[in-house]
Formats: sequence, structure tokens, C-alpha cells
Amino acid sequence: MIRFTWRYPLSNYLLVHRGNLLYTTSPWTHSSAKKSVICIHNTDELYTARALVTVKAKVDNDPHFDDIKRGRPIQLKYAQALHHAVGVLQGPCSLEEIQKFQNYLQECQKVILSADHGFQTIFRGPSASKVHGVLKVRNHFHSLTSLKGFFGRDAFCVHCGKSYKTGGKTKKPHNCRGTVSAACMEHRCPNAASRQQVLCNECGRSFKVPTCLIAHRTKTVNGKEASSSDKPCICTAYK
Repeated sequence: MIRFTWRYPLSNYLLVHRGNLLYTTSPWTHSSAKKSVICIHNTDELYTARALVTVKAKVDNDPHFDDIKRGRPIQLKYAQALHHAVGVLQGPCSLEEIQKFQNYLQECQKVILSADHGFQTIFRGPSASKVHGVLKVRNHFHSLTSLKGFFGRDAFCVHCGKSYKTGGKTKKPHNCRGTVSAACMEHRCPNAASRQQVLCNECGRSFKVPTCLIAHRTKTVNGKEASSSDKPCICTAYK
């Protein structure tokens, strides 16, 4: 059992990591802190914007990042500027205000985890080239420099909100249950409602349209291109 905690003005949490589960128990204290969490210490009510601008500075390699993550005045300046640019009153923010921040910062995808709901994803913006992770603990927010690092895993899937390992003896790819078609391996397949049938000569499976068949032949179950050209049928290659 590995325990992680951090201090901030509202409360203290004890994080317990057992196997694939990471959850909170009643407030305690511990000397070890998660390196992937940047704690937001503040006495005002701009903790949401502070967390967002801090992780943005990290991802964008902002030259002032060290001062921002330490809660120096520049962190407050950036947070106030974000509120002003989006047109959101300075104060506590709900998911509605976070959606406005997401609409303004479209080049990055906001992913909000909730410590009060078993670290489930409670907000996920549209897919983008950059991902900004934020941890919500009660009414407070902290920045996450790495979603996979927070869970202590090799990777984190923003589509299904699950962390997973890519190494080990099996090296099985991520299945992304619930969002990936088991047939064509596409996230939220747009052809799911189609009544067409196209058969795969390799395995005999039926697909909605030819594009689904092509994806089935060329993609692994985590949506990546197949690494070997001599395996024409992905569903048989990964049995």
C-alpha cells in the first residue's frame, strides 16, 4: 500500500493506491507527496483558474513556470487574466465555467478528475493535441502534470478515463471498453447505425462499411496502426 497526500487550506486527503485502484479515505497526513500533483495553495477563490493556468504553463513550457507552480504573484495574474478573457466572474467555478474555459482554450483538452468520485473523469473537453489534467478535491482544484503519472501507470486513455500498463510480459494493447468498436477499433464509430454488411475474408466478421473493414485490417485495439504488414487481420493477430 502506497500512501500519498498533500496539504491545502480546505482539507487534507490520504490517497491509497492498491493494485489498479486509487481512492481517498478520511483526511490524514503523510510525508510523501505525488510528484505529478502541483498543489494550489491560495487564500482567494480563484483555485480553478490557478490550477488551469499552472498546468497550461507546464505543458506550454512557459519560462515563468517555476514561479507559477510555487504560487507566486504571477500565478494570480495569469488566473485573473483568464477570467477576464473568458468573461467569467472571479470566484468559485463549476463545470459550467470550466466549459467556458475549455471553449476559450481550444488548443488543449481539459480533463478533470474528481477525488470525491473515485478519481473518475467528471469533465473531458474535445480531443486536442495537448491535454491539461486537473484534480478536483471537494471544492478545491490542483494541477496534474501527468495523468498517467498520477495513477502510477504507463498510459492514460482520455477517451474512457482509464489508466493502464503497456509493458510487461503480455504487452496487450488498451481495449478502451465502451468507446471503441470491437470490430473496426474506431472511437465512437460514426457508422454504427449503418445496416450494410462487408465481410472480412480473413476471419469472416461482418462490418458496417468498407472503411470499417479497412480499420479492422490495419489498426490494433488501441487505435494505432498495425506494426507488422504480414498480419492482414488484426482480430486474428491479437488472439
